[in-house]
Amino acid sequence: MKLEFGKYTEVTTLAKKVNPSMFDIYEKVYICPDTHNWWLSVIQKDINADYEHCEGSWLIERDRIEYERDRLNPMFLKESVVKTVLEDWGGECWDNLQTCSLEEAIENIDGGFGIIAESE
Repeated sequence: MKLEFGKYTEVTTLAKKVNPSMFDIYEKVYICPDTHNWWLSVIQKDINADYEHCEGSWLIERDRIEYERDRLNPMFLKESVVKTVLEDWGGECWDNLQTCSLEEAIENIDGGFGIIAESE
């Protein structure tokens, strides 16, 4: 698994394996290491910003997860840390955004910086 500071990596398969009861409802799961925390972004299909069923809508939810590590520590960018973050996430949401397509949702998460593919 490739991780870079300030850049999202897709972790959908890993998230569904590590914490299936939490992540099975999401189409895509992304994680981004930041200075002293992680950003988690998830995408749900057919849900609007009010968490109601809405055919054709795609909802992005974002959360900032605090993690006590120095970003210069190479251990911060390890798969084992990602697994811990995914296992510990309680489903909280810092903000959300409704989009009209999966592509639009992914572009919004990408923010022009690119997303590291799950297989890298």
